[in-house]
Amino acid sequence: LYALTRMDGIWGRAGYFFQAFRPEEYFEVGNYNLHRGFDAWSAMLRHEPEELDPSVKGFLARPSVDFSMDSAEFAELHHTYSFTDENRWDNKLAFFDLVESCQARGIEVVFVTTPLADRLLALYDSFERAHQDYLYYADKYNCLYLDFNLLRDRDALFPDDTAFYDRYHLSESGSETFTRELVELYERIRAGEDVSGLFYEDYAAMDAAMCEAYGMP
Repeated sequence: LYALTRMDGIWGRAGYFFQAFRPEEYFEVGNYNLHRGFDAWSAMLRHEPEELDPSVKGFLARPSVDFSMDSAEFAELHHTYSFTDENRWDNKLAFFDLVESCQARGIEVVFVTTPLADRLLALYDSFERAHQDYLYYADKYNCLYLDFNLLRDRDALFPDDTAFYDRYHLSESGSETFTRELVELYERIRAGEDVSGLFYEDYAAMDAAMCEAYGMP
């Protein structure tokens, strides 16, 4: 829905569904929801409460896809595109409204950037502009901000061969690791521990470390 609001015209929005999802994804999600529907109706007819699996509450657990690459692939992909922030101002206003609404109700807001696959991080020249935006708004709203792409041990925690379903989204195993690490980091920070040493200073430093890991000068 977020992506569709950024497109003008019905044809652009219709085309999104052919570009953003593979045919097998429609089948998998439809099949999953069909079975869930049958299970829910069956439980209601039997007057039995349905026991939901908490591991899939809020997201559809997806299998891992191997996105690992060798040094030659990394060198070919590296900085192929220039990152541009295309977020429209109305999207940011909606974001501000959400943050302010939560804080007005006493709900703590934490900004989090989830990890991306190396293939995507290598593809663009830098995500630093987006990172700086989040730092600015985190400071403005007095929110904690954690960018998991800048974790020094990101590759060990979220390896490209097991942690991702696609370049943007974590798989089931990657999601489990991410949730565990997020909770642990949050608790350590709230206990007063300085965890800044766990993160690279910026995306340039992260990119330099990634180039070194893939043997690219």
